[in-house]
Amino acid sequence: MKSHRLSNAILKLLVVGLITSAGLFLGQSVQAVNYATVPVGNTGNSDSNYGDGTLGAVNYPYQIGKYEVTAGQYTEFLNAVAKSDPAGLWHRHDGKGWSWMDDYGNPGGKDDSFGATWGQLGPQITRSGSDGSYSYSVAADWANRPVTHVSMQDAMRFANWMENSQPTGAQGLTTTEDGTYYLNFTAMGDSSSPDHAEVFAALANGRKAGSTWAVPNWDEWFKAAYHKNDGDTGNYWLYPTGSDTKPGGITPGQMANYGCTSGCLVDANGNVVSDPGNMATFGTGGGSGVSGIGGPYYRSEVGAWVSSPSPYGTFDQGGNVQEMTETITVAESTPGDSTGELARLGGHIVYDTNLNAGSNNNSGPWGSNNTSGFRLVNSVPEPGSVALLLGGALGLLGYGVRRWRK
Repeated sequence: MKSHRLSNAILKLLVVGLITSAGLFLGQSVQAVNYATVPVGNTGNSDSNYGDGTLGAVNYPYQIGKYEVTAGQYTEFLNAVAKSDPAGLWHRHDGKGWSWMDDYGNPGGKDDSFGATWGQLGPQITRSGSDGSYSYSVAADWANRPVTHVSMQDAMRFANWMENSQPTGAQGLTTTEDGTYYLNFTAMGDSSSPDHAEVFAALANGRKAGSTWAVPNWDEWFKAAYHKNDGDTGNYWLYPTGSDTKPGGITPGQMANYGCTSGCLVDANGNVVSDPGNMATFGTGGGSGVSGIGGPYYRSEVGAWVSSPSPYGTFDQGGNVQEMTETITVAESTPGDSTGELARLGGHIVYDTNLNAGSNNNSGPWGSNNTSGFRLVNSVPEPGSVALLLGGALGLLGYGVRRWRK
């Protein structure tokens, strides 16, 4: 009898483990960052005719972030792994002296070519304490806006952290330096002292087998933004709001252009209060100044244009911040020489270009600035696989119970 009890106890532990794993696959775990995703299917879709005609076909199902990663989510990440910050996840700048995560309203000493407002566009993540006991915070009215001042390395480390189930602890192989991408502190520095051969090597080698969380590649991002979600077709919209007409973009003084006299789309603080559809937060100054939704935020909260999703249900793939991808568009001439570039997509709060399917921007992986952010993709077992896992676990439990009763 004792051996039966012991065997059944072990069996129950195994089944609980299996069911817990299934719960994790279904996104039911309770973790600091609850990152919402939407499914992208139509696995037989073909490439679009936009750009070079080779974008958009993805022959596997995946999930993509419904929203851009926010300042609040990135703050949770910092508090989990950056009590010491050898990888520079918080205090990175791009070599020009104006990319600081806590920068607001003090452009003095910063690159001022876009006007004084350029110095006001940090994500407002502040750090307190000393090395070994750093803590981070972000104000509530900034927490749900997209994080900026992040480089490709930062995004890869955030993906690794998600892949490792959001652990708490020092930056290392079990937290930020391995997971989907192997980095191990080889990809630090900024554009003034680049050493990014390992980043390009990691991206060229692809995601590690079996990994789930990643920075999207160009095809994944493009399909989620522009494909019409009408089956296995090659049909694409020109803009990521389900339209071939350029989205409206509200900036101070322009509300009347969209049928408003004052504040009917954004309030006095620049927050979206209504959405007539086909709207985005982007710049209309052609580089002559920052606009977006206007001060003091310039960027809208993620998903604020509630009536302007992509056909797959993503928000802000046009405007707010340009988003990084893991696709190499320009290989480094010599490893580590800083000539390589990655695709960045979707337009942002300074320029009104790159909103459409036929346009993109390229930049080096260290480019942590006021207009760049990211979202993630996730690959999870198909529902049938999870059901099979649960069914097998329950069947195993039933078998054990029957054995015990005998």
